[in-house]
Amino acid sequence: GTAAAVQRPLTAAASLRAMTDPPAVRRAALKLLATALQWPDFMRCREPGVVKLRNEATELLFRLLTSPDDIIVTCAQEGLAAVVTDQRSIPKPLLQTSLKPVLANLAFYYMLDLRVLRALAHLLKHLCTWFNVTLGEKLIEHLKNWLEPEKLVRPDCAWAAGEAPTIAAAILNLFHLLPKQAVQFLETNKDRPGLVVLTIELEAALPQTPGATAPAKLTSPYRSPLTKYLCVYADQAIAYFLDSNRMTKTPYFLRFLAILRSKEGKPLLDKVAESTDSLAVLLAPPAFAGSPLASSPAEEAPFHALQLLHTLTELLPLWLPESLFHILMARWRHPDRLARIKMEKDLPRALALESQRIALCVVAYVRAHHQDAPALFELLTTQEGQKTSIDFALLLDACTMEFPKTFAAADKAVVIDHFLKMVKGRAASQQHLTNVLNRLVLPMLTRAVANKEDVVSKENLDWITKEMLDNNPRNANRLAADWGESLMLPVVQMTILLSQRYGSQLATQLMQFAWQMLKQVTQANDLKFTTLLLAARILEQHPRSPEHLILQVFMALLRAVPSTEKHRALSREAVDVLAPILHARKAKGGDVPKQSWSHYVQKVLKEEGQNVHAQMQIYGILVRHADMFTASRGNLVPNMVQMATRLATTQAGSATVEHRRLAVDLLGLAI
Repeated sequence: GTAAAVQRPLTAAASLRAMTDPPAVRRAALKLLATALQWPDFMRCREPGVVKLRNEATELLFRLLTSPDDIIVTCAQEGLAAVVTDQRSIPKPLLQTSLKPVLANLAFYYMLDLRVLRALAHLLKHLCTWFNVTLGEKLIEHLKNWLEPEKLVRPDCAWAAGEAPTIAAAILNLFHLLPKQAVQFLETNKDRPGLVVLTIELEAALPQTPGATAPAKLTSPYRSPLTKYLCVYADQAIAYFLDSNRMTKTPYFLRFLAILRSKEGKPLLDKVAESTDSLAVLLAPPAFAGSPLASSPAEEAPFHALQLLHTLTELLPLWLPESLFHILMARWRHPDRLARIKMEKDLPRALALESQRIALCVVAYVRAHHQDAPALFELLTTQEGQKTSIDFALLLDACTMEFPKTFAAADKAVVIDHFLKMVKGRAASQQHLTNVLNRLVLPMLTRAVANKEDVVSKENLDWITKEMLDNNPRNANRLAADWGESLMLPVVQMTILLSQRYGSQLATQLMQFAWQMLKQVTQANDLKFTTLLLAARILEQHPRSPEHLILQVFMALLRAVPSTEKHRALSREAVDVLAPILHARKAKGGDVPKQSWSHYVQKVLKEEGQNVHAQMQIYGILVRHADMFTASRGNLVPNMVQMATRLATTQAGSATVEHRRLAVDLLGLAI
């Protein structure tokens, strides 16, 4: 038939194996053989001559699997792939004869080379059922020789110089291709080490292994083959690594983490993410016998479990289940964790990083479950005067920058409502309230005001103005009675934000609060300038406020001399808020003469004649808001020229760039 008709050219092609023709001819002939073996009619033909040719071609392809020519090996693999599709069509004697050249090289470890191992890998891939697990036993015996580097420098070794680690990696790469019974190689059995143990030992011996110092590849060559094997037996591998005793052993645990982080380890990552119950058992708060320090290796397992959970939340950001979240919060509240923070310098790294890892896991959970944001309030206790070398920057960045952007208005309202409940309860310390305000509530309110979102209910607004902002000295039971400046400052900042969003509703109450604060704060500190800004913001919402009230705030700003850049920024912002109000009043005419503003400016300039910083503050206002003083400029020109001269010379101290810039601006204004 048709198949028999091609027998003669195929026979000629097969005979090329004995020829010394150029490699190109051998490759072409081999491609012809491989193509014929993929032809269904040729493979089904039972004519004696065709069967004989097919068997000879098959035997040839098996031998060519170990060829040094990559193209020939590829062609042989393609041809064999068609042959072994139906393994019953291959006579058993032929298969045994064909496998002998490959298997003969497995007798001794020093006879192995990459060609042989590559051929064996291809055979295992397609003829796995023809092998048994005794092959794995033999391969492990060979690998144990790599633990004794002196055995790898024999003169009769088949591999090239420097290839010893690559050969060992290629041997390891065969185990994931073995029959399913190869799962037994996961565990150590008497004198035979398990593959994980063997890999750890091989990596320990790697620095002494000949050829291991090649700078092109600094990572372990054994990790990838081990990962492939573990992925084939993912269920057993996860049970192996999550064993409570094995979780205490750092070499096992660190390699497990590295495998989970690798691209090839994704099946294991997914499987461990499903092992919620096992993780919950490992993660439970450790019970130490009289000491918060881990006194035995077994007690370190919960900390390794926590590190594993942190790794999972990094790789699977939306994964953390609710049950594990509650366990994390229980660990956060555990008295032993609080005790460990105080002895951080004496702790192993896994224990010292406990608080940071819990915090980052909780942050990951809140990203996916905004309704549980109140958990962040507990995390912010890390900032309460406790000196630590642990970096909580990611937690703080999430609270101050990320969550205010990603939370919806309803989510922000939950955060603010929880804060107000905490204030009402009076159980939280001032420092904790300060941290929560600065790190979470104020950023949330700032974003809400910018987005014009309503995040404070009318009920809460009423309570804030009547209870929280009650600073009347006559009321001894008021909430703010014992609050220090560190807490009052963010409270005033919160009030500024509330005035910007709800000022039309709360103007009278907020102004009363601001006025009481201005009376109580006598020093020119952060609280003073922030309160002045609050008063300016309230007046901005109600430009028709009494003239004397605007004047008093303005005079307080003139007399408050900023000593830091922060104070100067607050003062400038407050003046910039008041300036349009003052200018509008002058344009329309008010109860006070039009020269009132310049009159009080000159008065303060006279009072502060010897205070350069105070005068710079006032003249800076004149420069930025020159239109306010145009009508009275004649009265101020002599003062401006005198001050410009003073600033530009060394008589006023060291003439900085800021001094010289103000001097130029003043002269320009005077002209």
